[in-house]
Amino acid sequence: MEVERIAVLIPAWKPDQSLISLVSSLVELSFGAIVVVDDGSGAGFDWIVELAQNGRVRVIRHARNLGKGRALKTGMRYFLDHLAAFDGVVTCDADGQHHPADVRAAAVSLGREPGKLILGSRRLSGSVPLRSRVGNALTRHVFALLIGNKLTDTQSGLRAIPRELIPRLLHAMAIATTTK
Repeated sequence: MEVERIAVLIPAWKPDQSLISLVSSLVELSFGAIVVVDDGSGAGFDWIVELAQNGRVRVIRHARNLGKGRALKTGMRYFLDHLAAFDGVVTCDADGQHHPADVRAAAVSLGREPGKLILGSRRLSGSVPLRSRVGNALTRHVFALLIGNKLTDTQSGLRAIPRELIPRLLHAMAIATTTK
């Protein structure tokens, strides 16, 4: 599958300079569009807007920090409203946690499995906080009970999402937000 018809969505809050390297690598890998949602990083992060000098990069800015979930929703809505020629979107974190080759692999998997949500999986080793380990273990068991499949990492920011699934995800995210 060619990644030119896949967009990459990167929610970012006070990112370091590794975001520049990540975006540059994704452009080199020929992704058709890269959407960076600056989630209210503030004036010291005006350099993020400069990423849009490349025609394939779009930067959307929240005036204040609204959280990663809202940044993802903003980016997905942008994708639906402005990137009609694209087949899907891959989300990844701004902190360099996901290697560009893995982002590409997720996009290729989306091409092989159209209509399916692809979840990246990390190997949680080393100095992972206890809270993160427990949270991931708990949600892995809940997912296994609910969907009948065992997932190794439910908290990964690396996901490949087909276009037709995005409206349903946005609806589910809206319901989850209003019930909290």
